[in-house]
Amino acid sequence: MAMEKWHVAIILAILIGISGCVQQEKEKEIVAGEPNATVDQPKEPEVVVEEAPKIPTLANEIQIGPGRASSLAGFGSLYVAYQRFTGESDDIYYAIYSDGKLSKPEKATDASVDEINANLAVSNGKLYLFYTSAASGAQISSEINFKEFSGQKWLAEKSGPEISVVLYPHNQTVLQHNKKLLLFWTRGRPNAQGAIGTQYYDGETWLDGIKVTAENVNEKNAKVAGSEDWIHLVYEGYAGNAENNEVYYRYYNGVAWSGAESLTGSINADFFGSGGVAEFNGKVYAIWFTRGGIYLSIKEGRIWSDPIKLEVAGVVDEPTIAEYNGKLFVSYTKITENGAPFVYLAELQGV
Repeated sequence: MAMEKWHVAIILAILIGISGCVQQEKEKEIVAGEPNATVDQPKEPEVVVEEAPKIPTLANEIQIGPGRASSLAGFGSLYVAYQRFTGESDDIYYAIYSDGKLSKPEKATDASVDEINANLAVSNGKLYLFYTSAASGAQISSEINFKEFSGQKWLAEKSGPEISVVLYPHNQTVLQHNKKLLLFWTRGRPNAQGAIGTQYYDGETWLDGIKVTAENVNEKNAKVAGSEDWIHLVYEGYAGNAENNEVYYRYYNGVAWSGAESLTGSINADFFGSGGVAEFNGKVYAIWFTRGGIYLSIKEGRIWSDPIKLEVAGVVDEPTIAEYNGKLFVSYTKITENGAPFVYLAELQGV
């Protein structure tokens, strides 16, 4: 009996050995014939395709009409206001952009004096147009006035804050802050030392605003964007001789202004002009100009980009920027060969 068990064990061992050899031979055949069917191959390294850096560009340019110094505001549609010389004086015109179409420009003001420096602002569900009224060409005195839009037309003119006309208040820009309109303006004639002032409007009364310019500092042409809690400010800061200047940025957090940051960087020019500022998708976009070119500076976090020149055919200046319908738009003045100014609108892409 013991011998039989021993023989069985030997036979089983032989069978297992033969089975193993046959299996090895099959695996060799499989590896040689169809390696992908049963044997894991080493994986190819993944190729990471880096996106090319976005380059801000102006696209879909539209000519609005003869004029200069435009302002933008989203109010259901995108409104464009600008000044236009009509033969005897400057008046304010406006046009409406919606779904790629532009309305025919119409007059918003009509007076015998110059009405210049148009600025649009939306506050508490209303659209406002501010402008400077000045004796035609004289630059002796001026005052700031404004109108409210009814949805169909501009209502009767109202007076701005009581600023002494001899201070020559002009170059106003407006936004909603603390549930009121906050008006920024420059005092001083174009070639004289300037200072930026502000005043609130609660719908009935003009009130003291926020102090911006320190004593004996030459600052002009504020452009702003913001909310109830903060303000972005772009402006021109001049040296003591009122000729050399740079474009600066400051931020208001509801309590105090930040220090000034220059945006002009390594760009060399004999003049820098403030254009506009907007916050979009968590970044700050400041647009400004030299004689003949417009530039964009982008702030992400605490860092400003180097100035980016926006390529536009022709000689351009006086840009402004605003967000509308999930996109950024830029309006600017283009000068023809014979010196006539025209206002244009374009979409800022690549941001």
